[in-house]
Amino acid sequence: MGSLTQSNPNTQLFKLSLERLIYQLTLYPPRFAQAAHEIVKTIAHADESTDQGRVWWRMPSYSLSGVRDDKGTTGYVSLNPGEFRVEPPVGPGNIIREIPVQLRTPTLLQRLEQMAQTIKQHQVEQGGELEFLLKRTENVLNASRSESEQSVLEEFWAAAFGLTSDQNLSVQQIEQRLFEDYLHSGRMDVVTFCNAILLAGFQMRVSKWYPIDGFKSAGFALSVYLRWASLEDPLIVDLAVQAGNFHFDSGEEMVKQALSALTLRDFYRKLFLAAHHYFCARVISFDISQRINPPSFDYESYIAEEGWAGVITGLCDGVEEMLDIGQPENIELILIRFLQNDQEEEVKKYVRDLTRPRNPIFPRHYAYVALARAMINAEGKWLEPGVRKLLDLEKEFMSRATISETASDELDNIYHGLARGYYLKGDEEQARSFGRKLVARKLTRHVLSEWSGSE
Repeated sequence: MGSLTQSNPNTQLFKLSLERLIYQLTLYPPRFAQAAHEIVKTIAHADESTDQGRVWWRMPSYSLSGVRDDKGTTGYVSLNPGEFRVEPPVGPGNIIREIPVQLRTPTLLQRLEQMAQTIKQHQVEQGGELEFLLKRTENVLNASRSESEQSVLEEFWAAAFGLTSDQNLSVQQIEQRLFEDYLHSGRMDVVTFCNAILLAGFQMRVSKWYPIDGFKSAGFALSVYLRWASLEDPLIVDLAVQAGNFHFDSGEEMVKQALSALTLRDFYRKLFLAAHHYFCARVISFDISQRINPPSFDYESYIAEEGWAGVITGLCDGVEEMLDIGQPENIELILIRFLQNDQEEEVKKYVRDLTRPRNPIFPRHYAYVALARAMINAEGKWLEPGVRKLLDLEKEFMSRATISETASDELDNIYHGLARGYYLKGDEEQARSFGRKLVARKLTRHVLSEWSGSE
């Protein structure tokens, strides 16, 4: 399997990659998330060369447990140019292809299992970060083995109802507790949790619980509740509009915070929160729109859909590559080529495209550091401004960083770039200065790793 899955779990890169894998596998029920990933990878790497016309891929149906139904069809996708159609394309210029049934190996879930085994081979500090990551990993793996979401939903409903008996807890505090216990822990995925927490939240706010024993799907239960229970109590519609507006605004804010993050771990964590909020906003607006004379929201449903799609892209893009080659996508190489060819406008566009709110692939500071390092490695007229830019980014980092962030790999990247920049400029004293900082940081982390018994 990928080299990183068997490396030292106490490294920042291992933890970052494991968290990204958990996020990807908990956007949807794990096996469904894996199936969706395989479809995207298959289409992206397929050979579409043909003289006969435009290639379309038939999208098979999948249950949320990841079971494929080849008799069902959810639509047709073409990549060149990009387009989605519900109905099959007709005519001699259209070629419809089937997506292979066989999953590539190792699958995402197999990689997750390998990383769990790697952690277990090391001493794990009780109550520490690795222990929590291991618990989250095992929860996701357990969820992937379940044929239905009903058992965890029954636990969720019981927990939600039980917490309401504590008069010292507000509805918001109960929702936060459920978020930590079910979504953040990996016991539930975003789709299931959002439907469940919205349904629980509405009922807690109107102090009336409806029977939900017959519902195997939280999404179906929420849809029925919003369409029919709201006929008895108009307050539910007002609450739904308020909740939809709140979650959409929160999703937008989380993406802004993610793009302003100094570290990739903080970036992905905030994107995951944004995914939760966007999905809540889109499911509320969809279900309420099915009513006669539906109310209006402060946002358009398709904008929430775009937000959801954007954060999914940011969370999932390049996960396997990180596991295989031990680093995120190397955008520096692309930027170096642009710089060496004096394509300044292409450089600006490339960085801008990677850091847009609707395409949040990297946080801005990370992308700017990559650009400064690329300028240094492109040398020539780019060397001096590259060093100055990287010094400014170091100052910004140190002025904004928390104590834990100052120990991050992102600061190592800055110091490494400055050491090389000064070396290329012929300033050996400054190059050695930043080189010593790098050595001291790596030695400190090694000693702490030895002290914790993880190596």
